[in-house]
Amino acid sequence: MSFIVRHAARLEWLADALSADLAAHQPAQAFAMQTIIVAHPGMSRWLRAALAERSPAGIAAGYEFLLPGEWLERLSVVDPDLLSDKPELLHWLLYDLLSQAPFDSRPYSEPGQSAVRRFRRAGALAELFHRYSIYRADWIDAFERGQSIEPQAALWRTLKEMLGAETRTTRISRQRHALKVDTTRRDDLWVFGLNHCPPDLLELFRLYGQRAQVRWYFQNPCREFWLDLYQPRQLTKAQIAKQAGYAESGPPLLSQLGTSGRDLFEALLDVADQDEELAAEWPEQQTRLALLQTAIHQNQAKPRWPADAHDHSLVIHACSTEWGELEAVREALDRAVLDAPDLRPDEVLIMAVDPSAYRPWLHAVFSASAPAWPIRVADLNWLEHDPWFQLLETLLTKADAPIRRSVWLAVLRHPEVSRHWHIDPALLDKLEQALDRVHASFGWDGADRGDGSDQHSLGAGLGRLWSRYAADTALEPWTLVGLEASLLARAESVLALLHAWHKLAQNDHSLTRWCQLLRRWLARLLGPIDAEFRAPREVLASLLAGLEQEALLTECHTPLPISAFAECLRDRLRQPAAEAPTPAGGIRFSGLVPFRSLPFRFIAVLGLNADQFPRQDPGLGPDDLLKWSPRQRLDRDRRVEDRYLFLEAILNAREWLHLSYVSKAAKDGSEQAPSNLLMELAQVLDVAEGAPQRSLEKTPVRSWWRHGPLLPHAPERFERGSFASAWLPAARRLAQGTTDAPDWEAARLRAVEGAPERLSLHDLLDFVAHPGRWFVQRRLGIRFDEGREADPDLEPLRLKSRGTSRLERELLEASLSAGHVLEQVPERWHELAELPAGRLGEMSFAALRDTCAERWKQVTPEVLQAWQAPTRVLPIDFGLVHGELTLRGDALVLSDPYLNPGRVMSALLALRLAAASDRRPKQLVVIAEWKRPTAPRLHHGMRLPSVIHIPVSDSNAPALCEPYVSACRNAYHAPLLLPLEAAQSAWNYVEADPSARVREAEKAFESNAYSGRNDWCWRLLTRGTPLFTDALLAQQFLDQAAAWFAPVFEQMQPYGPANASKK
Repeated sequence: MSFIVRHAARLEWLADALSADLAAHQPAQAFAMQTIIVAHPGMSRWLRAALAERSPAGIAAGYEFLLPGEWLERLSVVDPDLLSDKPELLHWLLYDLLSQAPFDSRPYSEPGQSAVRRFRRAGALAELFHRYSIYRADWIDAFERGQSIEPQAALWRTLKEMLGAETRTTRISRQRHALKVDTTRRDDLWVFGLNHCPPDLLELFRLYGQRAQVRWYFQNPCREFWLDLYQPRQLTKAQIAKQAGYAESGPPLLSQLGTSGRDLFEALLDVADQDEELAAEWPEQQTRLALLQTAIHQNQAKPRWPADAHDHSLVIHACSTEWGELEAVREALDRAVLDAPDLRPDEVLIMAVDPSAYRPWLHAVFSASAPAWPIRVADLNWLEHDPWFQLLETLLTKADAPIRRSVWLAVLRHPEVSRHWHIDPALLDKLEQALDRVHASFGWDGADRGDGSDQHSLGAGLGRLWSRYAADTALEPWTLVGLEASLLARAESVLALLHAWHKLAQNDHSLTRWCQLLRRWLARLLGPIDAEFRAPREVLASLLAGLEQEALLTECHTPLPISAFAECLRDRLRQPAAEAPTPAGGIRFSGLVPFRSLPFRFIAVLGLNADQFPRQDPGLGPDDLLKWSPRQRLDRDRRVEDRYLFLEAILNAREWLHLSYVSKAAKDGSEQAPSNLLMELAQVLDVAEGAPQRSLEKTPVRSWWRHGPLLPHAPERFERGSFASAWLPAARRLAQGTTDAPDWEAARLRAVEGAPERLSLHDLLDFVAHPGRWFVQRRLGIRFDEGREADPDLEPLRLKSRGTSRLERELLEASLSAGHVLEQVPERWHELAELPAGRLGEMSFAALRDTCAERWKQVTPEVLQAWQAPTRVLPIDFGLVHGELTLRGDALVLSDPYLNPGRVMSALLALRLAAASDRRPKQLVVIAEWKRPTAPRLHHGMRLPSVIHIPVSDSNAPALCEPYVSACRNAYHAPLLLPLEAAQSAWNYVEADPSARVREAEKAFESNAYSGRNDWCWRLLTRGTPLFTDALLAQQFLDQAAAWFAPVFEQMQPYGPANASKK
């Protein structure tokens, strides 16, 4: 019998040899299986398909694919029922030990540490001992014999007494002895594509080869002998002097990146009885990628080839965001299809250092626009694979804290909860609005909140809502519009269950007890298992049963807090979803491991930043003795393995290799460095193409380097195959140096589907007040301010919290109705819990009352008369506009604390429409401070008064209203070319001296761009174009903005400097 190593540069050549060897060495028994050991499940799927292609019958039958660990179990080296062979079981034993003397203090654990930290430390120590048993078996022996003074030695000896069984090291030793003395003929073994092998496993393969044929198929990147290629930093001075002729004689990438593969290949040659290089014809291609692969394969130290700007086979992209990286891959794929129309999606592999940073945008980039590229995501854990498990994440996060409103609503929105409790998710928005109106924030009651005050508790909020059904309060009817009593009752029942879970979570329980409590509580919350949710419920049941079995085996009865139990469940749910194989028929998207070493026509590797790749070995803290000991051959080191993975990606890309990194920091836009592996590759390419060796960022011209521009219309984005063709005409104008303002391709912007034939009054007024915001939200569907809302779980505790402006308005309006400034808190505010409880609420009301008193000084009898006039609803029917306007007599009163010219203009437009409807003059009464930075500023720094009257007549109303109605109507079909809501710039432009108009407008525009609430619209609508650096564009903007606000300027003239003394 023998141990044979067969090696070749390409995996396909190894598959050819394996197929031939399997056919030539058929087992004697007809139905016996041939065992093939592979590196990972992805390798087994690829190899099964490769063997089927090479089989005359077109099938791969009679093969059993095993992972190395599964083969060890079959060899009886690893027993899954023994505690010492499973880090999960060691974890619970160590958790018990770290809570007992003397291991509950340094150096074993931190005094007073939380249960979660102790749980994590126990898991780290369990993983450490498991790794010691694999890579440092002599340490374990020294620990047991008492020959080590390390603190871990005493911990291991105590742990060994608890185990009461032989460990992995003793069974490995026993199995080695059995293989040495056993003379029985064993089944042949085939090892394919392993890129790492622990020393003890390799020794077992060697001994197994004495009783059977063991054939190892190794992917060797170089046809020449390269085991003596080292870089100077890897050698001592003596070794450098001894190996001076070989230190840098080979390809730099091979010596810099190939450490992991070199160690394994050297170890294989040491134990092999025979090694054979498979002969195959190396493909002759002249692309940059092929030439680089040839240089590595043929051991060329300094290859040379001409630079080719049209060669896209190997490209490095510097992108601004992760989204930009995906867009660059999409563009590269569209370009590749033009060169090779037969490229299929399943021949494309996209790997990312951190896949979670890219998954949210995969569909939008690859599948949402034509031509669509189907994409399949691999290596998902259970939390990512099935949204059902987000319910557990919601329940376990801070379960011992008072119930938060957001948690309650999230549970109600869960599909299985809403189905079991017959809750319409669409009506939950009504419930959320009602809870927001009564200021219900968190906690079941005052005792649950911990402060003794239940004013803003969920229970008190529900009580206020239930009292509304009794019709004995002053709450407005809108509070419960669409909110049925049955929905409120069912939602309250779910809240009661959450409160019960919260009470359970405040006590510690054993692991078994926690599993039982969670199972029973979920049964009450979710009801019987529904067919739609059977799969995740069964996975959870299996997981809880496994934890109960672990508790039984380890006799773990130590009480756990909910935080430690939640950490345990999260660890299990973050494991790969083994029952969710990668679907076929699309682009493979995964992390770095699931498809490593496999050949694809197109390979992309994303996220190659200096701080992310090579990945840092997480290590296990200061306890990790492997971290401080000299590295031995075949030791596991993530950074070393990532370097070899990068080399494999270069070698396994058959036609295109796409590498990218994020060059800009998301927070401040600062430069981010690429991975040093990219820099090493760049140096090789620079030497090969005769370019000076400089950093990626500072070299302006490289045929293989691309920089992803931020602007979508940048010329760099347009080349053959670009899918962003809508911007091509604009890019051509910029490339030609055209100074005219681009039209931004009006024909490319789709009209709004289902645009109304008649405009509602509310829609028109919203457009007139903020045209830029209206266009971005209604036409483009972009809402940047959605995430700026206040936290729904927070109660109103600060004077300047959300809603202060509304309270100022309500207090002023209540005072106007009463005829004097109110000295007591309005009763309605008590019912709605508008103010904080206690002294803080009194201080808040005092501040609101003082603000109201200041404004009251300018309230005239005419204002009181206008406010106290009867309220009437006037129907509006003016051409394309219809709606209703609420007036007080013939006046529209704006009592908002802060206004801007856009709001005043929309009110003037509404009054003109009203005057045209009933042919009666109207007046606008404004009781407000002018909102800064868009406060209208008059000459000499004067500002408008807080209370003004503006008469509005019905004369020429149609002509004055028609431009705004037409503009709103057209905005549904054509693009809005300029940001018209720059009110301050327009006001400054009109009021300033002619010689300083543009300068004053520019000052206002630049200040607004960083301080206004809706300023994000301006930068977006101008596409980053600096308005005031182009005279023509600036003049167009100012003329249009000034014309837009002309009615406001006209109506405000009586309050200008000439009339200041009269006011």
